[in-house]
Amino acid sequence: MKKWTVALLTLSLLAAGAAFAEGPNPFDETLTYTLADNVLTVELAANATTGYAWQYDMIDEGLLEETRNEYVPDQTAQDMVGVGGRQIYSFAPTTDAAGQIVGLSFSYLQVGQSEPEKLYQILVDVDLDGNMLVNSVMDVNARLKGLKYDTDGKALRVELDSNPTTGYTWSYRASPEGLLTEQSNEYTPQPVEEGVVGSGGVQLYVFVPAAGAHGSVELTFLEGRSWEEGAVRRFQLYIDINDNGEVSVAHAWQVPDHLPLIGDKYPCPTCNNPDAVVIDMYDGGDMEATAWFLTLDCPTCGKVEEIL
Repeated sequence: MKKWTVALLTLSLLAAGAAFAEGPNPFDETLTYTLADNVLTVELAANATTGYAWQYDMIDEGLLEETRNEYVPDQTAQDMVGVGGRQIYSFAPTTDAAGQIVGLSFSYLQVGQSEPEKLYQILVDVDLDGNMLVNSVMDVNARLKGLKYDTDGKALRVELDSNPTTGYTWSYRASPEGLLTEQSNEYTPQPVEEGVVGSGGVQLYVFVPAAGAHGSVELTFLEGRSWEEGAVRRFQLYIDINDNGEVSVAHAWQVPDHLPLIGDKYPCPTCNNPDAVVIDMYDGGDMEATAWFLTLDCPTCGKVEEIL
């Protein structure tokens, strides 16, 4: 899970000055944060009686010091059984954090569960004087509705909500080709009562690294009809394969239909060369995805950044 910040780190460098103001930032009251006296406090709604618990991952461990990790039951209903509370974490920057960007990922899951029920990501900027500022907060599950993925290092599983009875089916492309091998591709309809027609299901893809493969792969999934142009849903996963052949997901996002995809041609904003190619892209990390950041490889200008 620690890989997810790769994309957001690049984004933060491009989006300097677009950080969130200090103060609470609610997500249906599940997550709130405060930044006071240079201490970041994150509160997450929890219920220890359900078997679920919060855990967090941090990229570049050692840049933030955990100063509080406490579960606080709801004080207004102490005599009631099964009532939840708040999981509270506090973090302070270490001396090594100055001038760095730190990512925190909070997962709500049960013991043995690999796919979290809830997943939030927070990106923190630390200036040269050691002062923290929250750059972005994202509800990952809400942003990736219809897509689930999981990996044990040896294989990557991708599940996509699907309903072939509508004529819409999924396809994918990998760039570059040859680093991932499709191990299986199967559609499973959801259980329904006898006589019910037109219900959907799940399209499951399983990929494994090719022999000797290492590097990065952009995996793009497109949902559309064979007789129509374009796609109604587009997901992209940025995949890392390390030198040991282990696969991980660095980042995943849903791309709006008005934007190009990685590998597509897009006019260079500097010289308007129509043969510039999108080689990287990230969304703004906010809940509305109001800004997208593209890196283009232009035959005339070289690498060019574009904000849409």
